[in-house]
Amino acid sequence: MSPAVERREFALPFAASPDTEIFAVGDIHGRADLLAALIDEAAREPKRREKRAIVFLGDLVDRGPDSLGAIDLAIGAAARIGADEEIALMGNHEAMMRLALDVSAPWDVALDALANWLRNGGAATVRQFQDFEVPPDGAEELLTVIRVAVPERVRSWLASLPCSLAPQRTGQRTLRG
Repeated sequence: MSPAVERREFALPFAASPDTEIFAVGDIHGRADLLAALIDEAAREPKRREKRAIVFLGDLVDRGPDSLGAIDLAIGAAARIGADEEIALMGNHEAMMRLALDVSAPWDVALDALANWLRNGGAATVRQFQDFEVPPDGAEELLTVIRVAVPERVRSWLASLPCSLAPQRTGQRTLRG
């Protein structure tokens, strides 16, 4: 049984360019299967405006069974739906993940971020990075192991995520990290 997709159209505020149709996706939480269904549905849609954009509103990761799959789908979504632009914003789950995995973060800050991330569904994502036959001996060992195990494409994707998008009067957008 494939997931059902509920279709809705919304009038966007003036800040959105009138010549651009926008597919906005948020809170996938590791459900690559649902994201794939949404992307497939968007790909089937005829282009109704001059430009097409897909915007990920954060929280692609954690809780669900396939955060890495969701990240990979997001990375390739623009090409799959014929979008001219792809924007992925950082949600709170990506923020926790990024802070825990950031090797430049102070160790105590990273450990706190790891604990917070795990409490909020990050354990499902961590299991995708490393299949533990024997669980690590404490948070410090876990953090060390997953920092080594995280795929480079995930590091690059996390590093690229801004916190916000600010439309400008000229039609240009500013991504704010």
